[in-house]
Amino acid sequence: MEVYVDDMLIENKEAHHHVEDLDETFPVLRKYRLKLNPGKCVFRVSGGCFLGFMVTQRGIDANPDKINAIMDSNGGRRGSTKRQKIQALKHLVDH
Repeated sequence: MEVYVDDMLIENKEAHHHVEDLDETFPVLRKYRLKLNPGKCVFRVSGGCFLGFMVTQRGIDANPDKINAIMDSNGGRRGSTKRQKIQALKHLVDH
């Protein structure tokens, strides 16, 4: 389980473990009167976007939308060099 401020991700490689984790999680949420936003709840998916990163069965990847935004940027007044874009992409992947 990953929790960040008001976002939560429950992940498992096997479906039966996932159901067990949900069975443990929901009573705790009820106990502390925490509510889930139905519009943000997604179940039984193999991947998705979480905190701006793509979470897949392979692990955590950089969000392609962020990569495209960096590559498409003009870098301000002076323009962005390929090196600056590569450094920005490296920072995105490392963090």
